[in-house]
Amino acid sequence: MLHSGIDLHKQTLAIAAVDPAGHPARDVQLPTRREALRRYCASLPEAPADQRAVVESTSNWYRFRDLLRARLQLVGQQTRCKNTITGLLAQHNVAAPAALPPLVQLRVRLLHEQLTLLGEQAKRLAAELHPVLIPTPDVQRLLWIPGIGRVVAFTVWLDVDGIGRLASARDFVSYCRLVPGAGNSGGRTRHRRAKDGNRYLKLALNPPSATPPFRRSSTSPRSAPSTAPCVVASPPSSPAPWWRRNSPASCTTCSPSRRRSTGPSKGSR
Repeated sequence: MLHSGIDLHKQTLAIAAVDPAGHPARDVQLPTRREALRRYCASLPEAPADQRAVVESTSNWYRFRDLLRARLQLVGQQTRCKNTITGLLAQHNVAAPAALPPLVQLRVRLLHEQLTLLGEQAKRLAAELHPVLIPTPDVQRLLWIPGIGRVVAFTVWLDVDGIGRLASARDFVSYCRLVPGAGNSGGRTRHRRAKDGNRYLKLALNPPSATPPFRRSSTSPRSAPSTAPCVVASPPSSPAPWWRRNSPASCTTCSPSRRRSTGPSKGSR
């Protein structure tokens, strides 16, 4: 009996066949056509009753993954609508939409309607995914990990495509784009933003809201207060974002008295 494994692509079929002892018997690549597959089966020395063929079952997996990514796009559009409303309020220096000019108020109302519609569509997509993915044993194991919710568990399970193909935790972290890339040359180590791996896993495990906004002063970069010690010294224990809890003015680590002076002051000249 001859066993054939078929790897299905859009334009081609990669077929590898083995004999009952597990030794490779045939390795061919065919166009994705029924006639080509029939000719391949007819060319085998075994009778059709002694042939077995399998193909990976990926249609459901791709459909669920694309549905989850569609939900992510809706959430991104919601964020853009919220940012637009915040920008309009800041542009007109008001705190409430009621204080905006009439035409701008109309635009804000339309943005709120878009937010409501996008939220309802995201909930409908989630309602289709939950009954199918929640009972999955791998998703149940992921949900037991502290800090991992349903959406993150769905993303990890669908985008990793089998944790066994990653040899170690280092490979998994690298595939999720959670470590910087390296561009070493001439004995110097340079870190760069990693482009390899899966961007959806990076968004799920390291969302933009969890990234502290490091900014450098454009007028006086050397005398700008450093925020890195504040971030290290501030554990996430209060409801406020942990990188905003201790401002450079109130943090003893980054207070002006602890920073080294970059030069003589005005009064000493």
